[in-house]
Amino acid sequence: MAINVNTVYQTVLLILNKERGRKSVKNIPQTKRVALGRTLTNLIDIYEDNWLARNRAGGFPDSVARLIHLKELLLWDIPC
Repeated sequence: MAINVNTVYQTVLLILNKERGRKSVKNIPQTKRVALGRTLTNLIDIYEDNWLARNRAGGFPDSVARLIHLKELLLWDIPC
């Protein structure tokens, strides 16, 4: 399954904009943020597998940086 990082990024932004309305990810209920963050984590793993099958590993961190940043915003208060 091919994953387009820009499509995932834009989809997550649309969900966040719909949910938050108050300009902060912190205002989204924790259960929703955790669910979205975990889904995003799974997508990042799938994206990495796809990336490594088609590209050099060296470019992956740059390619996935926006998704990782979104995941960190969603899971800012969740212990690892």
